[in-house]
Parts: sequence; C-alpha cells; structure tokens
Amino acid sequence: MTFKFSKFHERTIEERKELIFSTSRLKKEEQQLFENEQYDQLSDQLVENAFGVMEIPLGAAVNFVVNGQERIIPMATEESQ
Repeated sequence: MTFKFSKFHERTIEERKELIFSTSRLKKEEQQLFENEQYDQLSDQLVENAFGVMEIPLGAAVNFVVNGQERIIPMATEESQ
C-alpha cells in the first residue's frame, strides 16, 4: 500500500499545496488564499511541512520574570479569550 503523503517533508511547497488541495474540497478561490510567494521560502525554513502562511493576531504576555530579568513574551494564537 502506498501513502500519497509519503516523504511529504521532502516535497517543495508547491508540491505540498498541490497534494493537499487535490485531497481537499477547497474551491480554487479558497486555495488562492494560501498563495503568498513572498513568504513561502521563509515559512519553509521556519516550519516543518509548510504549505502556506496565514495572518493571526500577535499579542504580548507582560510582567514575566525569567532568570531574574523582566521579559515580554510574544504570543500568536487563533483563539479568543
């Protein structure tokens, strides 16, 4: 039995998108929401199995002390309070 996602991590972002879209019910206009050539290469370096980017709110956790120093901790999440 072969699995179509075999060696997914070795594929290019474009190949990953094609594979994901071919197995999804997304319409062409919905698939285009994942297109962002400007960030494709960067996201592939930052995240395993990258196939696109999406903007989510960026917040800050404040008043944390780490190793005796005050720190601001950035957070990105898609969930509300």
